[in-house]
Amino acid sequence: MKEARRAIDVGRVYRKEEYVFVYRKMLIERFLADVPRDMSLKYNGLLFNRKTARLFNDEMIHTIEKFFENSLNLSETARQLYIHRNTLIYRLDKVQRIVGLDLRAFDDAVTFKMMMLLGKTGGEKSRRGN
Repeated sequence: MKEARRAIDVGRVYRKEEYVFVYRKMLIERFLADVPRDMSLKYNGLLFNRKTARLFNDEMIHTIEKFFENSLNLSETARQLYIHRNTLIYRLDKVQRIVGLDLRAFDDAVTFKMMMLLGKTGGEKSRRGN
């Protein structure tokens, strides 16, 4: 019962769009939920701040999340977003130029994803740099 309660609590923070939460599949989210709030906001702020607020608008965040959902697959992501593959590449290149992370590279994608998830415990304001 403790695992079910924890899965619900963590799932409501990190996976708001889902209704069923599986404890075993939420290892990263459970780990990040245990990071102290001040530390979460500090690391999230390294990527999501006033300097990057214009870059990380709703469209860019949606693009990146969709890219992650599709396991870094360019063609499938572009198809689901109804954009040309080169448009997706342009957006990812823009992220790389501004923040220095190539989201097509696994290590950089993991770093970005974790920094993004850390902001979810601090709310939307921290992610937007406001």
